[in-house]
Amino acid sequence: MPAIDLARLKKQTANLADIFGEPSAFLRELREVLEFYVNRSLRSQSVAPSSVLPTYRTPVAVLRQIEKELGPVAEQQPILALELADALWDEGWLETKLLAAFLLGRIPPQEERLLARLTAWTQAVRDPEVRAALLTTSCDSGSWLLGRPASESGRLCHGAGGDRHRRVVKLPTLSPTTTATRCSARTAPRVSSA
Repeated sequence: MPAIDLARLKKQTANLADIFGEPSAFLRELREVLEFYVNRSLRSQSVAPSSVLPTYRTPVAVLRQIEKELGPVAEQQPILALELADALWDEGWLETKLLAAFLLGRIPPQEERLLARLTAWTQAVRDPEVRAALLTTSCDSGSWLLGRPASESGRLCHGAGGDRHRRVVKLPTLSPTTTATRCSARTAPRVSSA
């Protein structure tokens, strides 16, 4: 893995944002970026696998920069974000699935296909890191549960205590014990459901 040249990485991620609406071109360019930053110093034989998915072993800083660049574009173009998320998910790599989960979190809650996609992916994924990303990043980033009917989105509750809120999300069609808990430092409206 070469040292991360931030100027180069910013150019690469800006290029990804420019081709956001072209999933096949985006995936081709993303593969090149991920391949460029592969951490080859880790030998797969000597390291216990932390993921059941194939991985590029990309440094977190690279993925965060990609997310930083794509986040605003995804918020402005939610339909294209959903299409790109589907393509990333189908790619099947750890990094592409994590980026797909990130994009879901940037899609406004009014998008009807969002909840169905999130539910299906959560049920299908076996990788614990991707599942956690789906249940936290996807749910939290876009605050997608706010504005959903209680019958559709399960329950959302906030605990007491200063500016920190505890959010418990129960997804429909998952077992009742499957929950994601997320502490958030931002103030969120109190929502109650029967």
